[in-house]
Amino acid sequence: GGHADDSSQSVDWVVAAERSARLASERLAGASHGTGCVFSAVLVGMLAQGWDVLEAATEAKLRVHAGIAQSIAIGPGRLNTNPDAKLASDHLPTFHWIPGDESLGAPMPFARTIGPLGFYPIVDSADWVERLLAWGVRTIQLRIKQGSLPEAELKAQLAAAVRAAREIAGAQLFVNDHWRDAIELGAYGVHLGQEDLANADLSAMNASGLRLGVSSHTPLEMARAHAVQPSYVALGPVYPTTLKAMRYAPLGLERLRDWTRRYQPRYPVVAIGGISLERAQAVRDSGVDSIAVVSAVTQAERPRDAVEAFLQVFAAP
Repeated sequence: GGHADDSSQSVDWVVAAERSARLASERLAGASHGTGCVFSAVLVGMLAQGWDVLEAATEAKLRVHAGIAQSIAIGPGRLNTNPDAKLASDHLPTFHWIPGDESLGAPMPFARTIGPLGFYPIVDSADWVERLLAWGVRTIQLRIKQGSLPEAELKAQLAAAVRAAREIAGAQLFVNDHWRDAIELGAYGVHLGQEDLANADLSAMNASGLRLGVSSHTPLEMARAHAVQPSYVALGPVYPTTLKAMRYAPLGLERLRDWTRRYQPRYPVVAIGGISLERAQAVRDSGVDSIAVVSAVTQAERPRDAVEAFLQVFAAP
């Protein structure tokens, strides 16, 4: 915690039965009463809600840092840690699995996006990418599952999509997972899931100029994404989704709103998971910067009409 000699960071080590982790935050000047009280209260509260100890410790670390930064006076003497402090990206800790995440993190943040992300469809072919670009979409993810295509066909699809996006001013095409090909092709960006972070060469990706998006579903994953300093973060699933099996409960709008504030203003936030056209405005009103969809476009009766309607959600500030 705050008693180590490192003058720049406050580091906590969490040792659990199955795995251990390192949590770090920027060290704050001064001192506050009640840090242990707030930490233990948040920890116990999270455990009572069903979170595991590593998730609970991550949440507690976040709230203690915010509480110290926004200390309050309660009587004479030293200031007290504020248990109701407002949470924002300045207070996010970084999370590293030990062992496993020794190479996680980049010396410099990934490049910022060149424009707002806005409406963000996820599709599985270069043909879809080309259609969406023609319909006015400027942020797209190409997600071709590992092993679903022969290697030569996969590379051809990726190359065609990257080429099509390059021809459109302001286009932001993110390649899901295939980061080596993205570097080779000079793609605009890559999106990685949490399970892909430890195996990706983040330094090479950063040096190549790639933008990076990272998925996150829990307090721990939010802190782990923060360690990478990506270009944007995705939060979800917002609603139940049948597209793929999820081991995470839906966030709902209230938690989405709360967690979005934690990432801002440092990171643009993309909401994903079960977002239909009927739900899009409410999700947008939660404060997110972008809405990602899959079946709401690819399985729509009239995909172009669906795209135009989603674009309208982001047409007004």
